[in-house]
Amino acid sequence: ALLAQYIRENDLEAKTGLDARTLAQSLLMSTAVPVLESANAYYSILKQGAGLANVGAAIMADTYILMGEDATASYADGKVKVELFDDPDRDGTYSATFTLHNLQNTDKTIELNADFFIQTPVSDGQYLYMDMTTSLIGMDVVWYVDGVAVTPAGLEGMDFNGDGTVSASDGQTLLDYATGTVETLSNKEKADVDGDGDIDSFDAYLFLSAAEAVATVPAGGSVEVKVEIEIPEI
Repeated sequence: ALLAQYIRENDLEAKTGLDARTLAQSLLMSTAVPVLESANAYYSILKQGAGLANVGAAIMADTYILMGEDATASYADGKVKVELFDDPDRDGTYSATFTLHNLQNTDKTIELNADFFIQTPVSDGQYLYMDMTTSLIGMDVVWYVDGVAVTPAGLEGMDFNGDGTVSASDGQTLLDYATGTVETLSNKEKADVDGDGDIDSFDAYLFLSAAEAVATVPAGGSVEVKVEIEIPEI
């Protein structure tokens, strides 16, 4: 009721072109906080949905998200979620789009990052079951803003695996090179991240710590974000 009142009093239906229900759903889900069951494990989606709702955060939000048609069947209803469905080819690659809308009269910079987790597989020696607890899994993510791949600030040219983009997988390639797992490195002249004259695991750590992409949403405008995800074999 408070969020609906806020939307009406600020004439946000006219400003956004959305009805109050759709906008409220977007604001509530996009500002919800995912809840941890333990230090390194989220409650499953079945238990918490989008997370812990915070009406105050929804009211104070200066941006909102609308999912693309490729992300969820309920994209037109303001629900902020991605439905990956089955992966029949078992190649672990997915993509989804969404649009960031800025309600303010100044540009807005937003960090783009993602956590992935699954319900923990449990085996009784014969069958594999999905437990209600979750486990975080690593993934390689590339972000595109209005069709252009986003390179994290300060990491320009650090395409160490030679795939044409800069992402977390380059940090893994850098670590593999530092530990001797791989013998070659693209753009090797960029690999000494800490500038100490040596390429070691600390350089990989610094790279991964800085590998956050950002999107700048113009005042009163929007940008389309596409995320491409590759999940390793589990």
